[in-house]
Amino acid sequence: MFDFFEEYKLNSNLKHARFQHQYLHIPVCASSWGKTIFTATGFESNSTLNQDYTTVVFLKDPIDRWLSGLATWLTYRLPQHTPLTSVRDNSALLDVLFDTVRQDDHTERQLFFLQNVDVSRAKFFLINDTFNESVSQYFIQNFSTDISNYPKENQTTLQGGKLIPKQYFRSVLESTPQYLDRVLQFFQGDYQFLQKISFENPVTGKYQYYNI
Repeated sequence: MFDFFEEYKLNSNLKHARFQHQYLHIPVCASSWGKTIFTATGFESNSTLNQDYTTVVFLKDPIDRWLSGLATWLTYRLPQHTPLTSVRDNSALLDVLFDTVRQDDHTERQLFFLQNVDVSRAKFFLINDTFNESVSQYFIQNFSTDISNYPKENQTTLQGGKLIPKQYFRSVLESTPQYLDRVLQFFQGDYQFLQKISFENPVTGKYQYYNI
């Protein structure tokens, strides 16, 4: 079986020796934006996480992230311009998607990518309304770098009009209790982790589908 963890450990994390910081890449957690701003600040490819460095980690509401990841995963496995009805009318496909939950690294638990991270030395940011401003302030304070000129991280999942709408999968999830229960069970560890850690940016309100 393909080892997601090994692939991302070797190819996607970034480090900066002078700043003694490293960026942990987690797919569908502002990862494209993260790689852009850290690389522009002089961070380089990191094949091994350094336990003496501060690790910067972007995290996201697990089900919101999963819905984006599922839409991306399915889109690139269907012929281009496949109508949404071909998915909507295929109950067997929906059963498989919502029962399997994990399809690839885009739909894997976020805890999976944190296996070798010293949480006590990590700086966590939750992707929400305060995310962009808080990350920008962190860059100024710790790297003396202004990233305000870079495009802001956005949470849309549309790519060239091709992507199966995330909103559709959200509506299926919300209208089918057994699907929601299965996905919540799969991501229970992620939600519990988010509740335990401290974030660098303000976090208000509750996660949409998870009640403590």
